Amino acid sequence: MVTELCNGYVDAEGAVFYTTSRMGRNVAVTASTINKLKQHNISTITISENLNSNDPTSIFVMNMLGCANEYQSAQTSEDVKNRLTDTAMAGYYTGGAIPFGYQTIEVKDDQNKTRKKLVVDEDEKSTLLKIFKLASKGQNGKPMGVLSIASQLNNEGLLNRGKKWDRNKVNRILRNTTYIGQFLYRKGKPNEVMVSVPSLIKEEVFDQIAEGLTDRQLENTESKGVRSKTLLTGLLKCEKCGLNLAIDHGKSGQYKYYKCTSKKNRGHDSCTCPNLPKEKVEEAIKSVLLEKIFTVDHIFSTYDELKDICRKLAKTDKNELSKKQKKCIKLKQRLSTLYNQIGDGVIEMDSSLKQHLSQQRLELKSIETDLKHVKKRLEQKIFKFGKDKAEHFCNTIADYFKKANDEVLKSLLLACVREIKVCTGEVKLKGSKYQLIELASKAKTGTPSGVPVFVTKWRRDRDLNPRYAINVCRFSRPVLSTTQPSLLSFLKQCNESKQCTIYCSGGEIGI
Repeated sequence: MVTELCNGYVDAEGAVFYTTSRMGRNVAVTASTINKLKQHNISTITISENLNSNDPTSIFVMNMLGCANEYQSAQTSEDVKNRLTDTAMAGYYTGGAIPFGYQTIEVKDDQNKTRKKLVVDEDEKSTLLKIFKLASKGQNGKPMGVLSIASQLNNEGLLNRGKKWDRNKVNRILRNTTYIGQFLYRKGKPNEVMVSVPSLIKEEVFDQIAEGLTDRQLENTESKGVRSKTLLTGLLKCEKCGLNLAIDHGKSGQYKYYKCTSKKNRGHDSCTCPNLPKEKVEEAIKSVLLEKIFTVDHIFSTYDELKDICRKLAKTDKNELSKKQKKCIKLKQRLSTLYNQIGDGVIEMDSSLKQHLSQQRLELKSIETDLKHVKKRLEQKIFKFGKDKAEHFCNTIADYFKKANDEVLKSLLLACVREIKVCTGEVKLKGSKYQLIELASKAKTGTPSGVPVFVTKWRRDRDLNPRYAINVCRFSRPVLSTTQPSLLSFLKQCNESKQCTIYCSGGEIGI
């Protein structure tokens, strides 16, 4: 209205407001409105206070009332925030859009007041679980992206409360901690409050999906190689510069080989990492995995080694868990005492106290995160399995290596291989022993071959220890290219002169 008056869209001698608070709840806004209208010879009149901007006394009163209105607005806002914070701390729902998969019910609190709580909506639960399942395992062991999930749900007629899904809605669901039982009021702000609600998803599954979403963001270039359909892209790394080896072509695309991205982008002389013919190095690595890693003897020796390691770590983790739990209890008691003193008026809330409370809450959050990690380590179990299951696992893997395409086979490699380092003279493969045993223990005897039931992860867990390391092959030449002999023939020649071997844990495999 003020803009239209100042621009001359409306011919008027004055602007009438019911009260000064209708001009604004900020003294600067109120004064600015009066001055703008006055510059265009338009009077400001209030009915409730009977004030007119043509009178100097009225302008003084208007400014005073503007200060009072600003204070009242700020005080009301603070009161509402405090009441909602109290509601959240008592474990009740504070209002707003109800998360998909939940509904609200009315309950009575200790003072017989009607409150609301979140409970699971059984009608939406199946769709929600499907979203997380597709994001975790997809259809063939490879997680689906948010756009693919939205498209599939829409095609199946599974709507979002009558509306179609889009990538943003799916992404918000997959990142919402409500589904692991933690509804956050004032999320990300200093006085954030966590309200416990019924959980629908396991926390480790939620964390794994969240990590995958972050890795697949456009600005995250580190995981692009892992997401590639090429078998070893994202796994092969140059030992010298630490960069990935990417697919390159020679002789007008007739040959394919893995090449250090430093050489690819900065020139051939920028790195001494050898160029590896694609088919030959893939076959060499598959051979080592089948003959040295996915064997019954190696699996049982690794199993025994891990049992000893887990027993030793369990003692340390139990002591650490006890110390952190005591520290967490003391910190919660300290915060509770402060809140009670503030509520009773014993101490007054000021900026320094707010900062202290914020630091205490951050410290508590850090300790709770550490506790979660320690508990997770203690909960890691090595499931028992016999020789029949181990043999079935190894046979299924061998069959899987022959039949599966590169994209699906990569899901298996990522589940047990951490990285493959390439240097001037050799290729070294590293992986997780724990993950290997976990895969073997999940194998189900009697299941048909195809996509194994134990391949459920597209991305590897970076925090599983200990790890195994093997030398896949050693080269006597610093550089291989499409103009040089093939890797297989080259390895055969070197093996005859004892210059090249495929090596693992003290053993040699002849080429």
